[in-house]
Amino acid sequence: MEFTQAFVLHQRPYRETSFLLDVFTEDYGRLSLVARGMRQNKRRHNNPLQLFQPLWVNWFGRGDLLTISKIETTSAPYWLQGHAALCGLYINELLVRLLTQQQA
Repeated sequence: MEFTQAFVLHQRPYRETSFLLDVFTEDYGRLSLVARGMRQNKRRHNNPLQLFQPLWVNWFGRGDLLTISKIETTSAPYWLQGHAALCGLYINELLVRLLTQQQA
């Protein structure tokens, strides 16, 4: 699989050192991904998995829960403030709740 542009919609802790992510991609729609080892102390300072951060993502696996193999940032994150930040968070929640898995 090649890299696909994505945005993180939601992240939550998973097990000891991982995150469960809901990401939105143009080609594959909403995906649930596991980012293994991203909660370790040495990686916390260089964590690209932030909201409103354009990413290039590569994953592997079958089914509804896939595993991230590589992540690269494409540019600086969008720093939303005030009403723009609230609107961005609201749109993220709508995408998570209304879109089905892997529907472009």
